[in-house]
Amino acid sequence: MLSLRVFESSWHYQMAGHFLSSYSLMLESKRLILGGLSRRHSTPELRARSDALQLEIERLGDKRDTWALRCSPDEPERWVTLYQRLISRYQQTRDELRKQLHRMDPEARHDFLVSDLPSLETEIRHFQSQLRHWQRRLLDQSDAPKTLRPAHDGLIPRLRLVRGEEVIPGA
Repeated sequence: MLSLRVFESSWHYQMAGHFLSSYSLMLESKRLILGGLSRRHSTPELRARSDALQLEIERLGDKRDTWALRCSPDEPERWVTLYQRLISRYQQTRDELRKQLHRMDPEARHDFLVSDLPSLETEIRHFQSQLRHWQRRLLDQSDAPKTLRPAHDGLIPRLRLVRGEEVIPGA
């Protein structure tokens, strides 16, 4: 039986940090290429290349997130990724339940609207607050002037940490 302690070694955390940085750099370069493609006139060939690149970006983003979650608990990047995923999952659940409202019997609908929905909304706000906290911690780790800029990674809107015009890897 494999022990979970394997994932708690300083070597593993170090490797996770290296993989995270590598995936973050690859991801940003692919996003820049995609941005260049989207500014050109649209042809079937460019649309196909753009679609393929978007799928590659989504796969790289998943791999990057996997390594971020394997980083040391002291690393803000781990918590930024975790809270982004939690927010996304809770919002998807809330939205799916809202779509099902018309199928619910009146008692279940009432329970959802009075109890479950406010609970989900409270959790989402809490996770958003925690996300902002860890994003600030991530910003504090860097010594150059920086700002938060909106970005969009396919389905999940994110804030990217930026130093001047340079995107901070993994943000």
